[in-house]
Amino acid sequence: MGRMAWLIAIRAFGKFDDRANLNNRAATGDPECQDEPMELAIRIHVEELPEGLFLATSDELPGLLAQGRTVAEALEIARDVARKLIEAGRERGAVPSLPTTMDRRDYTIVVAA
Repeated sequence: MGRMAWLIAIRAFGKFDDRANLNNRAATGDPECQDEPMELAIRIHVEELPEGLFLATSDELPGLLAQGRTVAEALEIARDVARKLIEAGRERGAVPSLPTTMDRRDYTIVVAA
């Protein structure tokens, strides 16, 4: 099957007056950026493993690694892992700069048919 590229959007929390400063202010842990939800868009690569499972990784968010029985399950797990990585990064003050859903408009959805 090979490697496929997907895009997931996750909801994180912050309060922002200027969308251009969204990532920088959130990454620094600005206390005024912790109240309102924001959505980040993360490009995900999914590949089928020889065992028939699917592995999701991201070049944009180091450490993101998720495995599922289906592509949809791998993406769902990847979304949860991404959320946890971003939260952990905020606690350490090392959140990577990620585009928001306002910056990216190209999405893929997974539908069981």
